[in-house]
Formats: sequence, C-alpha cells, structure tokens
Amino acid sequence: MPQCVPAAGPAGTPGPGGCWNYATFNVTGNAMSFAPKWTFTAGVQHSFRLRQGLLTPRLNYSYVGEQWTSIQQSTAPINDLLGARSILNASLSYDRGRWRVRGFVDNLTDELYVSGTFIQNEFYTDAEAAALVRRMVGRWHDDAIAMQLNLLGWRTGTGNHWTRMRVRELRSRLNLPACDPTQPAWLTAKGAARHLGISPAYAGLLLQRGIIPGTQAVPGSMWWVDPAVLDSPQLRETLHALSERRVKRPHDDRTLRFP
Repeated sequence: MPQCVPAAGPAGTPGPGGCWNYATFNVTGNAMSFAPKWTFTAGVQHSFRLRQGLLTPRLNYSYVGEQWTSIQQSTAPINDLLGARSILNASLSYDRGRWRVRGFVDNLTDELYVSGTFIQNEFYTDAEAAALVRRMVGRWHDDAIAMQLNLLGWRTGTGNHWTRMRVRELRSRLNLPACDPTQPAWLTAKGAARHLGISPAYAGLLLQRGIIPGTQAVPGSMWWVDPAVLDSPQLRETLHALSERRVKRPHDDRTLRFP
C-alpha cells in the first residue's frame, strides 16, 4: 500500500483511501545491511603418501566481521548488530586409484553464533512474539516455546514457522537465558493428565476451574503445568474427593450380561 501523504494517523495504522502510515527513519550515514567491513578465509592441507593411497587432512578458517541486519541499525528492543564470528572446518580425504573417500566436520569448535534475523527485518517487527519469548524463557525449553508460537499462528519476521534453533537464535540476540536444565520441564495439559492418570479432557476442565494450578502464556492458549504441583498432597486429596463424588452410571437391567 502507498504511504499516506501527509500522515493520517500513528505509524503502523491504515489511512483513508487504501494508504498506510509507515514509520519513517533517518538512515543517513548508516552502513549497508549484511556488509561486514572485514571478511577473509584461509586453508591449509598436506598430503601423506601411504603404501596404497594418499591421505590428505585439511583445515579451513573463515572470519566474518560484525555487521548490521537492518539499515535502521537499532539496538532495542532487538539488537540488529551481529557480532563477528570465526569458524573452523576440517576434512580428511583418502585417494586410491580412481576412488576417493572424504569426511568433513563443519564448525569444528561447535561455535554458537547468530547468522541472521528472524523476528525483525526491514519491514516487520513482531513485538508480541518477542514479549512472549521473554515471558517463557528460563523455565520452558526452546522446543516448547516454538510449539507455543506455532500454535498461536505466529511466524518469524520472514514468515517461517518457529523451530528450536530459531528460538535459540532469538534468545541469543535478546540476551535471554536458556531453560534451567536442573528444573523439570513444564507439562502440557495432556502431559499433566498422563501424570495424574486422568483423561486429557478432564484435566482441561480442572485447569479451567483452577483445581489444577496452571498457566497460559497468552490468554486462551494452551495450558502449561508445573510438574512440582502435581504431586502435592493437597491436589491429590482434592482429586480423590472429586472421584468419590462423581456419579456412577446406574446399572441397566435390560443390558445383557455375560458371566
């Protein structure tokens, strides 16, 4: 849609006649996106002649300097600056006659680095998704956060589905901690039902009524349950009392019974 001229409302809102009030930024003097000042690669290899073949180990080193992912060069709420990274790759090949066998390892030192932007790009910023990730980090695993985002129908800034790696890269950019590995992972309503030995539908009803303590990352979304509360004596006594009060189906004398 074309820009409203003059602006007919706050940034990010539609205007009359099919125009849009886009946000404007002064990018004078900013560097181009994904244009690091320094990049270089180097490699070294040596071949060893064996009795019946040739063995060749090789190391490749690459360096990419820091770079901006957005011409806006914003640092908050999401940092558009990608840090410099150094990657070491290794390979080993064996040649014998017309045959060659080659093995390789990329990122030999298992370096963790952010290579792109998923939440924010030149045209779109999903602040709700970033806020949700902020609320869930620390206690939820990245897989669970990705599942929650996908169930809500939210996508990354480039329109992709969420994955564990994309959540991990977003956490890195936001400087957010990973899930505490010493704490048990939160359960879905189905997982809580399995833990308590009840049906998922009954567990969902008890969650809605507040009998089973649970939380929703977003109102109306899926339930999450802290496994620590499921074994509390108070909850177990409540569930036992409810099971005693449930009305049993009366016996029907017209039902044919087999010994």
